Amino acid sequence: MNPKQLTDQSSIYQYTLLKRIRISSLMKASYILLLTGCLMFLFTREPFGSCVLVLAVVRALQFVFKRTALHWMHPTLASRWSVSFRFPFVGLVPQQPVLYASYRNIEIHAFLAGVFLIGSVFIWFPLDAVASICCTFIILHLPTLMTLCYRSKPQEGSSTWIKLQHSDVSYYRA
Repeated sequence: MNPKQLTDQSSIYQYTLLKRIRISSLMKASYILLLTGCLMFLFTREPFGSCVLVLAVVRALQFVFKRTALHWMHPTLASRWSVSFRFPFVGLVPQQPVLYASYRNIEIHAFLAGVFLIGSVFIWFPLDAVASICCTFIILHLPTLMTLCYRSKPQEGSSTWIKLQHSDVSYYRA
């Protein structure tokens, strides 16, 4: 059997835990406060309807960009990803352990697509609207960006896997 097929079909118990980052209640509370502060800033600048519209549009664009990047780069991984409403990873997240390199590529491409879209509409929208869309976009992407920042050092000759759960993020070596 091909080693790549073995790696894709292995269970999590054949891996060595490299790093586990627990998502504490303090981290969750600070994220909720940051998101609430952003929303309060939006509510003071814009009417309620436009704030809800901004949140809905940003969340829908994140889903579309991530789904497109997933199908474009790794179409075989699409069955491992599903929509989750568990805090802090809300949206399209892997439900099983996936290769960290694949996860990183999908997240970075989805994030950059959103940044480029915001940059392209910057000319036509008022500055307050662009600032609110940009802040909301970055704050909603913050949990996935933090998983990319906390990554452990790569091991030579082995692959790193990531598993996202609502209470922790785990990095494994095959």
